[in-house]
Amino acid sequence: MQSLFSKFEILEVNGWGNVDLIKLIFDPAVVNTHLGYTISVDESLKKKILENNDGKNYFIVWCIARKPKELCLN
Repeated sequence: MQSLFSKFEILEVNGWGNVDLIKLIFDPAVVNTHLGYTISVDESLKKKILENNDGKNYFIVWCIARKPKELCLN
């Protein structure tokens, strides 16, 4: 992200995710949900997945940046 926005003032680069979420996403039962069926996720697993950010296994990343004044057109 930092190299993509190298010409910008980076205000924040971060991410969120965890290994349990990544495992769940790549579970064949989840991958095949587009075929019209869904899987149930145990409530305790759901809570564990949603409340844990392990800082290594990101599922989503973001960058908040500002364009420098010299790149803005007047």
